[in-house]
Amino acid sequence: MTEVNERDRERLERQREGDRRFFIRLFGFLAGLFVVGLIAIVYVLAHNGPGSSQGSSLQPIATQVSTTTETRTAQPLISSGKDLFASTCGACHTLGAAGTTGTVGPNLDDLMPDQATISAAIQNGPGVMPADLLSGAQAHQVAAFVAASAGR
Repeated sequence: MTEVNERDRERLERQREGDRRFFIRLFGFLAGLFVVGLIAIVYVLAHNGPGSSQGSSLQPIATQVSTTTETRTAQPLISSGKDLFASTCGACHTLGAAGTTGTVGPNLDDLMPDQATISAAIQNGPGVMPADLLSGAQAHQVAAFVAASAGR
């Protein structure tokens, strides 16, 4: 009978040892998974975090947000440029978008100048146009408006 008890005890001991090994391996596996997860989170934050322009998954969102912000910023710029153009330049220049029909200066719908050309003309005053007719933000607003709307 002691021999049977001895065999049972050895079998139980082997079973307990197997259970311990199983749980140690399970714990090691879960700990490894946790570490890999932390590494992945740190990697994503480092490459797609605030101020980063490299994030492929965030790039379309960032572009969308900046485009919306630019549109919101440009809209008042163009509408105030339209008002400034109509009151300051409209007596001399024709520009359909502003509803002006001046005949002294060139027809800007036909000329379709770019913003740099318009800014230079406002600053230097070509021909009979006075120099520095507008300055600073007002000159920038009129130049942006004319460049965006001439010939359209």
